[in-house]
Amino acid sequence: MAQLGVVARVNGNDFQDDDARKELLKEKEAESSATEKVNLLQMFKTPNLRVNAFLVNIICMMGFMCYYGHVQNTSNLGEGNVYKSYFLGALVEIPCWSIPIIIAKLGRRWPLLFLFATSGVAGVVYGFIPVDYHLTSLSVGLIGRMTVNGAYFICLQYGSEIFPTVIRGQGIALCEIVGGIAIFLSPTVVYLAKVSPILPLLILGFCSLIGALATFFLPETAGRALPQTLKDGEGFGLDQSKWDFACIKKNRYHIPEDKMSEDIPEDV
Repeated sequence: MAQLGVVARVNGNDFQDDDARKELLKEKEAESSATEKVNLLQMFKTPNLRVNAFLVNIICMMGFMCYYGHVQNTSNLGEGNVYKSYFLGALVEIPCWSIPIIIAKLGRRWPLLFLFATSGVAGVVYGFIPVDYHLTSLSVGLIGRMTVNGAYFICLQYGSEIFPTVIRGQGIALCEIVGGIAIFLSPTVVYLAKVSPILPLLILGFCSLIGALATFFLPETAGRALPQTLKDGEGFGLDQSKWDFACIKKNRYHIPEDKMSEDIPEDV
């Protein structure tokens, strides 16, 4: 325990002795019950976790469909110059490389909601731009692609943190499956440009807004102890308000000075 306190001090964080011991006890309990098999179906018996899992699958499905849809629809933007459109499309994805830094500072929930909402608004606005406003339509379309690309980066990260450890792998696999179905459907949406050039981005815009709505009802995971068991997953986020905003927060751990030299007992 003393070593953990030193590590926390070096990193400029506080360290709370009691909280750390509780976490270690919880891990030992999880390890002792590891022999008991837990599957994804048991998740459906837990109302709160069931809802969170459903919402995570929604954002993954919308994120996958919208991102791949935007990429495939890039050739339909602007004046029809495929090379120019794809070059600019690749260019606007560069700012999205900063997403890991952003979600580390601001959390997952609000950045994802903002990116989904911005992409959704861009898709809807695109539908009202006159067909001869090529530069405007190209700019709006690229804004939609850039923001949904950022949302796509966050989706699976978010999903892996919502599912408890005992079913995390199965949960992420489920997200990948529904995401794969969305990718499979995305060319169908893009092909609607044959009917009307505004339809693909209009539909993708509404899908992004659905993703934003689903994100609003999810709990924030940044700076929180991730759920280990189904019981943890069921209670995860219940103490949060829908308007909570996760900014830079120091770890809520503090170790008293007189306990810095104590070691953790073997049977913690």
